[in-house]
Amino acid sequence: MARAKEVTDSDRQRYSPEERKQLILEAARRVFLVNPDASLEDIAEEAGITRQLVSRYFPGGGITPIAEALFDDYEHHFARIFVDLPNEGLESNEEFEEAAAKAISRFLDWAEEDGQPWLFGGEGASIAAHLAARRADLRTNLAMVILHFVRKLVKENDLTRISLQAEQRATDEIVWQLLTGKASRADCERLLNLRFDVLIEQVLPALDGREI
Repeated sequence: MARAKEVTDSDRQRYSPEERKQLILEAARRVFLVNPDASLEDIAEEAGITRQLVSRYFPGGGITPIAEALFDDYEHHFARIFVDLPNEGLESNEEFEEAAAKAISRFLDWAEEDGQPWLFGGEGASIAAHLAARRADLRTNLAMVILHFVRKLVKENDLTRISLQAEQRATDEIVWQLLTGKASRADCERLLNLRFDVLIEQVLPALDGREI
């Protein structure tokens, strides 16, 4: 990996604190893309600054504050995925299939553009371990969001929530396969659409007590 241009004293004077933080985060993205087990020293070297300066902008110890900041951006993109869904809820399975296809396509577009496999897999990696609780919270919140939009089609209960959280784990694995070159975009998109179609047409209705 080519190192970023070393930051000089004059460079430091040109960057605002927010700009400096963004430069460190971009360095972290490059480092984690190659090595999800990277250390704070690796990030500092890529950014061309000292470890102490990185810790000054991201206090709290180790890579956790940087990992949290990168995950904040990841969470932010989920709001865009659901931006055009009707707040009053979807009326039919056909509407769900259409909405899901758009959301899946939008999500995969972003995942490929961002290109960070560690966001979706590699649980043994150091950065993934730092984000385990955030991942669990995100899955819980996303299950609630999806249930909000399909509330006219599916009743919310513990089993439907658990099923949606499990589906998100499967989605993470599929996206990880895409970003690591183990599966094509077309195959991943088709698989995700099929899984969510079966979920809304068969699995969730069975779990909320209705006949299918």
